[in-house]
Amino acid sequence: MPNLKFFRCSTTIGCLFVLLWAGHSWSQESRGFKFNNLTVSPYVNLEYRYDSNVNNQNGGSRGVVSPNGGKTAGEESDSILRVNPGVDLSYKGDMWGLHGNVWYSYDWYKELDRLNSDSYGESLDFYRESAKGWRLVLGQRYVRSTENDSLIDGGNGLWRDREQTDFEGALAYRFSEKTELTLSGLYSDLSYVNSQTKYYPLYGSQEWT
Repeated sequence: MPNLKFFRCSTTIGCLFVLLWAGHSWSQESRGFKFNNLTVSPYVNLEYRYDSNVNNQNGGSRGVVSPNGGKTAGEESDSILRVNPGVDLSYKGDMWGLHGNVWYSYDWYKELDRLNSDSYGESLDFYRESAKGWRLVLGQRYVRSTENDSLIDGGNGLWRDREQTDFEGALAYRFSEKTELTLSGLYSDLSYVNSQTKYYPLYGSQEWT
């Protein structure tokens, strides 16, 4: 089951709690259906929130001017219901293990149905350790989000379809109970769907860490 990672409260009246898998504890037994060393844990998350400024605007009722000369709406509030089913998969071997997750999410807006969106993703983590103190961890993430907020449909051009892929790894060596050396790396690729007639310019990025 995903763990509670963080919450956002800015201009949102009801604080939004986001459910994320934030690092699996390999020493903790997973809940779910066990098949020898494999554990399958299905789940469904339901979330309700009220956002007083869905468009993240600061112009109030005056609105803002769009690139095509039209005037977009200012602050708009709405209630959002999110349904998020998924399944966790864990396999524990001798000094190594795997953890995977596949999920789907749908956001339903009560009033601004043009902002209804869905997303899906998966993650896979592998670890290997030795009795000599070495530990290797490799991880991969993928998220695909579909959102329609085009200017020609009355939106503000702030959101649009996007996908993000992450790869991460860490190699650690424990010298003693209190001393450990870790070398880690991360690659992230974020890309958006762009259209000059529908959206404000918003471009993806690649990051090495």
